[in-house]
Amino acid sequence: MKKINKISWHKEFSIKNADLDKQHEMIFEITNDAHELAIKIKEKNFDEKEKESLKTELKDLTYRLFEYIKVHFRDEEKYMKEIEFPLIEDHIKAHRDLVNKTKAVLAHSNDMSKFIDEFTELTNTWILDHFVNGDAWIEN
Repeated sequence: MKKINKISWHKEFSIKNADLDKQHEMIFEITNDAHELAIKIKEKNFDEKEKESLKTELKDLTYRLFEYIKVHFRDEEKYMKEIEFPLIEDHIKAHRDLVNKTKAVLAHSNDMSKFIDEFTELTNTWILDHFVNGDAWIEN
């Protein structure tokens, strides 16, 4: 089983835009809720009915994350245009890549083990890297 790490928001991640920072915090919160649920599903034995309920809850959290990320990207791209961010095209491409990667993860939702592994990989590498490192360029 892949290790599922909690990703925590830190004030050092701020891009000095209160609305976008709040959205980033919410993305981290939803991601951590999903991680906690994934750990619960992978590490404990449940009867089939309970396990199906937990799987549905995890899928719902992932869809919620996906929808929230799309809203956030729209708002962030608007902000980048307002401040004439010089790397906007690359950043928008990175946003599209994340949306596509998230869609690919959601395609595995019937195979819970693969779904959890793919989701964990996506959030522990790409999301963390994008929000911590990629978005830091906006603030700078």
